[in-house]
Amino acid sequence: MTERLLEILNEYVHLDDQMKVDLGKVLIKKTILGGECLFQANQIFSFVVFVEEGGVYYYKVDQQGKERVVHFAFEGDLFTDLESYVTETDTGFYLKALETSVIYILEKRDLEELLDKDMRWERLMRLLMQDAFIRVMNERKDMGTLSNAAHYQKLAETYPDLFQRVPLYLIASYLNVTPEGLSKIRRRLSHK
Repeated sequence: MTERLLEILNEYVHLDDQMKVDLGKVLIKKTILGGECLFQANQIFSFVVFVEEGGVYYYKVDQQGKERVVHFAFEGDLFTDLESYVTETDTGFYLKALETSVIYILEKRDLEELLDKDMRWERLMRLLMQDAFIRVMNERKDMGTLSNAAHYQKLAETYPDLFQRVPLYLIASYLNVTPEGLSKIRRRLSHK
């Protein structure tokens, strides 16, 4: 099992040796190649993903057939499609590797068994969900209130190496601007 994941989880709840053993038994390690689609729309997102190495992006396809990036996840990030996970309905999203990545998957049924076994797992999940909810709400607030240039700057501050790791057309999609619009923003900010 990964030390990085244990460090992150221990920030919320101290995992004793038995909890570490139990988690190690159910985690599924996968290596995915850059560009590989790990998950397709119209499937149930019945697991939680932890990114150990590399990066992935979460996107949907709009009515014009264009990819619309919703979220990037890099080393140390945990995520799921919460609506699909909880309601056990098809997701409308795809998950694709930005680069060769190592991820760990925790299936819902295995997580449910952990939750039933020890109340500390319940506390851990509640705290993780609270943080995820706050992060999503802040992203939505930024999308609705920040200018494209300000949103770009905040993205650059939050993920300093994003622009070396992610193609600009995907960043443009995430910011909901055209690649040309992103180039204009970058030029304008570089002259300040």
